[in-house]
Amino acid sequence: MLIPRVLLEEQGCRPEALHSRPLDHDGDPFGRLVHNFVADVVACGDLLDRCEALSASPAIIQRCATWLCGQDDGSASPNPDVRIRVRRFIEADLGNPKLTPALIAGRLGLSRSTLYRQFAPNGIVSYIRDRRLMYAMRLLIKEGAGPARISRIADTVGIADERTFRCAFKRRFGFIPSDAPRRIVTAWMPDSVSVRRRWIESL
Repeated sequence: MLIPRVLLEEQGCRPEALHSRPLDHDGDPFGRLVHNFVADVVACGDLLDRCEALSASPAIIQRCATWLCGQDDGSASPNPDVRIRVRRFIEADLGNPKLTPALIAGRLGLSRSTLYRQFAPNGIVSYIRDRRLMYAMRLLIKEGAGPARISRIADTVGIADERTFRCAFKRRFGFIPSDAPRRIVTAWMPDSVSVRRRWIESL
């Protein structure tokens, strides 16, 4: 089950404060309640039609966010709001080939040192590249992977050179862009749960 970060934030939760923190639901009565609730949702998820799933979503989000809010002890990374603002700016401007740390710092009024510190240790350039490739993956699955389509998708995600796009995509996912639809369909087969899980966790 995936809950977009922004939906948790709307409930007053601060996901930034919970990164890399193990959450012990067994030692917390409310945590056990939420754990059992989520387990039931996952078990029954395939039985819900679209309308039922949409109706259930607000309750699921609220219950999870309420528990996660109680796990926040205030030890968030420095300036979590800065990181959120930067990430939202990047998502909105992925198609801009001139999207650079200097551009982001200038638009958001940040020093470059502050910007780089928010994305340590891998760096903001690596983060932008990864988000572009993940966006490209979603487009390839949705729209298909013909040669002309791949070229257009590369341009859409802000990578002007198609050869650079193909090489970066293969390094990131282990296969070329034209194979994406077939590979993802295979990943959703019953005997490929671990492949599917790794791909979802990387989103």
